[in-house]
Amino acid sequence: MAITFPANPSLNDTFTSGGKTFQWNGTSWTVNQEANILADTTPQLGGNLDLNSRDITGTGDINVTGTVTATSFSGDGSSLTGAGTTTTAEWTLGADGSNHYTFTGPGVTAGATDPTIYLTRGQTYKFKNRSGGHPFRIQTSFQNTSGTAYNDGIVNNAAGNGTDLYWEVRNDTPDTLYYQCTSHTNMSGRINMISGESKVVGLTSTTATARDAGITTATGSIIYVPDVGMQVYSGAEGGWKTVADTAAPPPDVNYFGNGSDGAFNSAGNVTLNVTNKNGSFDGDMMVKQYTSFTLNAGHTFTVDQPCRGLVILCAGDVSISGTLSMAHKGAYADAADNSTNPNANIITTVPANGLIWRFVRNGGGQGAFTPDATHLNGAAPPSGDIYTWLTQQNTLLSGKGGYEVRMSRQGAAGGDGAPGAPTQNENGQPGTNGTNNESSGLYTMQTGGGGGGGNGNWPGPNVPAGTGSYGSCFGGGSGGGGIRSYNPNAGHSAGIWGGPGGPGDDGGTFNYCGGGGAGNPGGNGNQNGGTANDGGAGTGGLIVIIAKGNVTVNNGGVIDVRGNAGGSASGHPDGNRVEAGGGGSGAGICLIAHGGTHTNSGTIHTAGGAGGVGSPSGGHSPATNTGGAGGTGSLRAIQIDV
Repeated sequence: MAITFPANPSLNDTFTSGGKTFQWNGTSWTVNQEANILADTTPQLGGNLDLNSRDITGTGDINVTGTVTATSFSGDGSSLTGAGTTTTAEWTLGADGSNHYTFTGPGVTAGATDPTIYLTRGQTYKFKNRSGGHPFRIQTSFQNTSGTAYNDGIVNNAAGNGTDLYWEVRNDTPDTLYYQCTSHTNMSGRINMISGESKVVGLTSTTATARDAGITTATGSIIYVPDVGMQVYSGAEGGWKTVADTAAPPPDVNYFGNGSDGAFNSAGNVTLNVTNKNGSFDGDMMVKQYTSFTLNAGHTFTVDQPCRGLVILCAGDVSISGTLSMAHKGAYADAADNSTNPNANIITTVPANGLIWRFVRNGGGQGAFTPDATHLNGAAPPSGDIYTWLTQQNTLLSGKGGYEVRMSRQGAAGGDGAPGAPTQNENGQPGTNGTNNESSGLYTMQTGGGGGGGNGNWPGPNVPAGTGSYGSCFGGGSGGGGIRSYNPNAGHSAGIWGGPGGPGDDGGTFNYCGGGGAGNPGGNGNQNGGTANDGGAGTGGLIVIIAKGNVTVNNGGVIDVRGNAGGSASGHPDGNRVEAGGGGSGAGICLIAHGGTHTNSGTIHTAGGAGGVGSPSGGHSPATNTGGAGGTGSLRAIQIDV
């Protein structure tokens, strides 16, 4: 359609026709582009926009999905979010339902739930919320959806899904803050700040040299920081950690050791030399501190004699494809009163409730306690400081949410020896199995009791065989001696606290005897000229693994805390006479505390030792005069907070 323009227009006059605006440039009418853009609410470019050395000005937003490239930026950037921000570290947040945040990023196992986060003052951090409907807020209280937000240095606090929270940690940021889902109470965790000038307790100097002298590698050393309070040094976790008061969560330092023994990767069998030996059947608890622990197939890791336990602390993963063994290595030690201990060099007494190990609940938003390095090695003077460590740990964690493992000071009861009446050829009773109970986070573990001896009782005055006995938290109970009661001598019972196995008795006129019970040492099967076998040497021992990472027992891997077998009959050539078997010793305890996963594709042995086999006679076949088996020990694996 023809357009009739006005006659005699002046320069820059405009004329609108058919939805288009025209402008007179002094020579002709041209389309007015500015007017068209104003009229079109959704204009689109057919190609690149060339500003032709012009500016885009005005008030409003520029939203670009792609990349904006520029050579310079003008302005203070105070209202910018994330642009040009250099971050020290960043984490991506997911969700485990509405129970926990999951974190992926530096310093945490992928997918870790509600971990404790450590930040350094003066650094900037990024939290990428990809958790779904779980707003992520930094605040001053734990597990409180109505808590007070902490906003200093934070952009996008209470960040929703798909939003990144940026945090420039200020020098005056409180030592401890918390993250919280504003919709779900349980989705919460702790954030600790790292920094602070400090003064070593007992020193007058505040210089860095004096402050750190002898401390930089001494995990667990205590210092005082003005205006902050007491701090504990943890090299594995980045330095000094503030010790919280009794109303707050405990300090977030680790109980996985200081890694002083390095990364262990077996190249053959390893036998630790027990320190502070007390004779042949007692010695210090052996404590090793690794950054990682790998026991390869075909290799055995053990100790050279019975002792008070083997503890492996690991800052990383534990992988077992070989054999980790305290089988037959339980100590003969009075755990209640060292004054009765024939080997009284170790001067510690286990509390009435036993060895207590406290751990913080995984996902509880609370940290753990680190032992003093000088209290980790059982050989450190004074001997037995492992108990000092436990006392310190337990005091600090008392009343906090978590787990308490009690290893009973006294093991389970031993089995009765076979009676001498009313019948002949009776079996000894098995030792009692160790308790392995749980109630509201309180775990009770116990070593197994020793088995009672068998009784041949042909012909005889009807006296009982030897009784098995109890052990301690350090090892299972010992077995009673078997008896062929020709003479009027009662059978020999086992020693308490994992002591000697009961000797077999009585040889009498014909030298027919009972087998010795297993113990420290095994009972003599040749008592009074008898011919039966000695009881096996040793009771089941104690193994504790505390690992920050995963604990994996691979296919073919073995953890072994079994007891030993009682002595069997020798098979006397006179088939009309009998010999009885001695009782087996009880098994020990195995505790696995893991921060990551626990997988067992191998074997963990916690059975007591078998009772010794008697010799069949008088129409009794198989023999019915065997010794009782030792009681089963305790096994427990728990997940703890890292």
